[in-house]
Amino acid sequence: MKLRKVRMGGINEVGCLVVDDNGVPIDRICRYTLIDLSGQADTTQANITRHVIHIERWAQKHGVDLEDEVVLGGLSKGELFTSFVRHLERFSDQSSVVSIGTVEPEYFNQRIDASIAYFDYLVSRANARRHTGDPMIIQIIKLAEKLKERLQKRRRHVAKNSQVYGLSLLLQASLYQGLSDPKYFGWNRNTALRNKLICRICYETGVRRGELLLRILPQSEH
Repeated sequence: MKLRKVRMGGINEVGCLVVDDNGVPIDRICRYTLIDLSGQADTTQANITRHVIHIERWAQKHGVDLEDEVVLGGLSKGELFTSFVRHLERFSDQSSVVSIGTVEPEYFNQRIDASIAYFDYLVSRANARRHTGDPMIIQIIKLAEKLKERLQKRRRHVAKNSQVYGLSLLLQASLYQGLSDPKYFGWNRNTALRNKLICRICYETGVRRGELLLRILPQSEH
């Protein structure tokens, strides 16, 4: 599955298609990305679509009919729910390089939210095909609410304060090397002088990067 951006006819808006390995749009997914996500910022649509692709890849990998499983099972069979959450933790498997790390909490929470919204879409889609008064509709809604609660409980705490306190020892050593030997980074004479001044100002005054930028921009505009 791959993401393809398309220009929507008649309006100045970009939509997101999800196509298979042959380049053919996947109808069930595209109805969601083109209709339900319509009106949101282009970058937001693209990010959510990437999350949906990640979700669908889990189903594809495990041979699961995602709509049937969400609607009729609520991911409650065996270890399916745990497997799904573990999949959300992992980086997208788009290369031959296997990553043993996990995504940051904030990005993981985005995937949780995207899963909840996408599953709501699948439930609404399934119920729309049923006759009014079908007793299964109530059961499906109950399963969907239970699944939503389970997913929400997996959201992770996001620290408000940054845990980054400075450059690592390796980055510091690389910076020192570059300042003493500009060719190390491929800097020309003017770039090297500018960067030395920036580092000197930061070191001597403790100015933040944003504050430094505000001081530099007005001068560069003249």
